[in-house]
Amino acid sequence: MKNTLTLLVALGIVFYCVLPASGDPVQVKAAPLPSVQPVASVVVAVPDVAATPTSIGDMQHDEMKQYTLWVMDDWTRALASEPVASYDDIADDIASAVVLHEDAVLLAGLAYFEGARYAAYVDGYQCNDADWRASDEGRRLMRVWGDCDGGHAYSIWQIHPIVDRSSKLYDLCNIEMIGPMGSRYNAARCALAIARASVQAAGDLSGYTGEAPVEGGHPKADERLRFIERAVAKHPWHT
Repeated sequence: MKNTLTLLVALGIVFYCVLPASGDPVQVKAAPLPSVQPVASVVVAVPDVAATPTSIGDMQHDEMKQYTLWVMDDWTRALASEPVASYDDIADDIASAVVLHEDAVLLAGLAYFEGARYAAYVDGYQCNDADWRASDEGRRLMRVWGDCDGGHAYSIWQIHPIVDRSSKLYDLCNIEMIGPMGSRYNAARCALAIARASVQAAGDLSGYTGEAPVEGGHPKADERLRFIERAVAKHPWHT
């Protein structure tokens, strides 16, 4: 508990927050993963949306991509019998969307939880297609791995698009940015903003998971945070 509080305080103090004008959390849903054990405290640093990822050089981008792949390859490929999205492509987009290595782990970890272990049907937006959802394959996969909140959550970060144009998150998180006509890179940037807004508003990732406060904490949000903490601690960044 002390480690988690230290992490959240650091996030809340250091980084400027972009909150939806309504203050409502962005609801997302994920297939469950086994519980993880508490780990050493680390600072998962979510940068300001205004940070420009393209300001880092190609060599730094490649290093970030390889680091992200190293972290991702350490996690069980629970969908081994089903199509999964390209790890290389996911890591490339994450590396393009972040400046700090902790942020890469944050995005990779959230996508692992939210996107049914990088399932191809989630990453490729089949989960949001009415015809696919009605197919035998769609019904089978969604029954086991999740249905993208009835088809309303998009990308492997399972984001509900912002529709309120007055929201400070609208430009990053509208359907054109994160939906089928957008890109995985755009969705990654949106996911970072949502995570930061949640920490600033609630002190945890409950605004990302869409959990209301319950006695004993926010199970999904807390599980994700500890999972990310453990991954950062296990994969030291070498500059």
